[in-house]
Amino acid sequence: AARTDFGLSADLPAEDLFVKLREGSGGHNTERWDWLGDGRYRNSLGEVETQDSLAARLAKESLKNDYIVQPRLKNHASLADFSNDALATARVLTARTEAGDFEVTNAAFRMAIGKNTVKDNFHSGGIATEVWTIQQA
Repeated sequence: AARTDFGLSADLPAEDLFVKLREGSGGHNTERWDWLGDGRYRNSLGEVETQDSLAARLAKESLKNDYIVQPRLKNHASLADFSNDALATARVLTARTEAGDFEVTNAAFRMAIGKNTVKDNFHSGGIATEVWTIQQA
């Protein structure tokens, strides 16, 4: 376990990481750290950090805000022609009914485009398409 300057012990996995604010919206302050091997990561800005220096960096940033650090998910290979390497997502929207229950109102499949390989949201110029479902009678 790496020791940070703050006395915390942190083990970052030897794999691509996705870092985001615990409470946030619009994909603001998200980072993707690609595992390079040899104990190093690189983010989308080209910055390179070792496992220890990235753990210390994240610990320092977490003194101001709560962050989620998780393994980076990747798209299925069948989406390669439609993706720029950022994770595509499905957003399901719900509404509360008059009876107090919730129901699905619609869904969208979201994809990042252009040079943004970190997030798929509209704030970053992402695109979306409606998801259609077939209802059985």
